[in-house]
Amino acid sequence: MCGEDFYMGQIAGLWTQTLLFGFYVALFAVSIYVLRDNKTNNTYYLGTSIAMFALCATLLILNFVQILLTPDFVAGSQCVGSLCVSCNPGEVDRVNQAIIQNFFNVLLDFVFAINQLVADSLLIFRCYILWKGRTWIVIAPAIILLANTGLTFAQAYCDITLYYLRRTIPADVKVPPPRWLEISNLNGNLSVATMLLSLATNLVATGLIVGRIWWMAKKLEGTLGVSVGKRYHSAITMIVESGAIWSTSIVIWLITYFLTPNYHGIAPTLIIVRVGLGKSVESQASGVNVSPSSTYVQGLGSRRTESTDSSGSIETKQKWAEMDDADTTVDGNVDHLFTQSPKFEKVDLDRSIPDRPDRWI
Repeated sequence: MCGEDFYMGQIAGLWTQTLLFGFYVALFAVSIYVLRDNKTNNTYYLGTSIAMFALCATLLILNFVQILLTPDFVAGSQCVGSLCVSCNPGEVDRVNQAIIQNFFNVLLDFVFAINQLVADSLLIFRCYILWKGRTWIVIAPAIILLANTGLTFAQAYCDITLYYLRRTIPADVKVPPPRWLEISNLNGNLSVATMLLSLATNLVATGLIVGRIWWMAKKLEGTLGVSVGKRYHSAITMIVESGAIWSTSIVIWLITYFLTPNYHGIAPTLIIVRVGLGKSVESQASGVNVSPSSTYVQGLGSRRTESTDSSGSIETKQKWAEMDDADTTVDGNVDHLFTQSPKFEKVDLDRSIPDRPDRWI
């Protein structure tokens, strides 16, 4: 049946987005609770968490309204690559709904570009802090992020061009003009490129973070014993698993031809919650870090003291004091580790220009 596949894909995508967003709402509420302390770092991450939640909610609302306002387009279209054609050409309502679709695509592009910039910047910032402010460490992921942001806005420009073309081309034109096919194909290629660059940002930054934690764990094992280094392993596992959320979403995108925008906020918020509960790398280190004051773990807005390692003798304290602070201790500001998650994308896996259909709107 003409249009059935497109309709099922749109409805399934919206259903998946709504399901994930429900999970995200609960997760966001927990993050607000654990970050409610009025501290400098908490205020920064609380603001970022709220921004990501608002952007993800905006993406879901825009997509929901887009489908509600274009029922004929959703139920009566079939797509070849990035080009969607009508099952019932010549209908005025269908043409108007196609214009609405293009308009919402522009809005979705801009909102997603900002959301992606916020989430990926958080990941790079955590990498920068963990590496003690060594700027050269984050140059590569920062360049990739800037390139990806530029391509995302270029994709928005393509959708703006398609929107104006749709408005100016007469409704009785049955065959899409060459300019439309050219822009549509470019838009699809940009969609794939932004996905791959975002994946590259995630892999590079996550690799740098995991490598740094692993190196610190090995140094601590050599100085304070194997049991100390093991306390970093859960942080490494958390980061790798959170990064895997994004990698998995790419596989979903390649298989199902649609993605959900709310992946992008889930992974960073998971880490916000874990950090607030004292599960991040610096709280793992605080259990063995001996300072003039007693150690502490931040949890649900309160502090509690913890004993040092069972072998916390004078010799152990002296060993800790002799360690090179620049290389083997965790900066007091390193209280959060973030990874990205995935993103909302329009569907297009066909990089070649499709054959001209008999009808197109």
